[in-house]
Amino acid sequence: MKEPSGELVELDFYFSDRTDVDALRDISMHCIKNGGKYSGELLVSHHENARTHKFQNIYSSKVRVIEVSDSRLLDTLNDGNTRVVKVPIYLALGIIKKRPEIVTYNPVSNKASGKDYHPVAIVSEGWEFSTPGYELQAKKAGKLCYEKLKAVCTDLNPDYAAILNENSLPSPHDLEPETADYYFSDFYVCSSAYGTNTISKIEAMYDDSYLERLPGGIYVSSYHVYNPKRITIDRRNTNRRSRKVAALLKKT
Repeated sequence: MKEPSGELVELDFYFSDRTDVDALRDISMHCIKNGGKYSGELLVSHHENARTHKFQNIYSSKVRVIEVSDSRLLDTLNDGNTRVVKVPIYLALGIIKKRPEIVTYNPVSNKASGKDYHPVAIVSEGWEFSTPGYELQAKKAGKLCYEKLKAVCTDLNPDYAAILNENSLPSPHDLEPETADYYFSDFYVCSSAYGTNTISKIEAMYDDSYLERLPGGIYVSSYHVYNPKRITIDRRNTNRRSRKVAALLKKT
């Protein structure tokens, strides 16, 4: 199965109003309906009640690549005895062209696997963001990430979401504020999931960052490639704030 390689960038989304398998389906279909092209292959796990089976990561059960036509994709994503764990989609984000980008799950801890859902990620290559001389490419890739995060959040309204480089967003039960330095620099929080008081606290905390109200919540950006005003905040400040946001969003 072709997929991104090297340094990665990913857009991660956590939902409490739908199961993780439904979130994977809905994000995949969103990408396809908005310019993406399904590759014709899926990475899946097949067994009885696989779609509702609890797991920690995508390799917790035996997986294999299967060919599924475009016309059968939605049926396979809804099949009770099939857990689809990777959906390769060309131009899901649009950063890379020769290989598909991937819609997949983030892992969760054993503690969280029995009572929480997996965040779902759209994964692409992100080497432009850390390679000197590729600032223009990073600007273009960052704009694609910003636009896609907004589009998914507007369409599907996750509880929270983030743009991450070489990190994966934890579920609420796995959020640990003391180790949450990198999660909430460029992110979205849903007002109905966390309340207007939490949104107000986040706005006050990031009053020098880029803030944008979306239909269901707020988008915050502290790194210039992920916002149209090109605002960047010192990493030490964003790390401290990220830990505070994790404390606000964490569930016990």
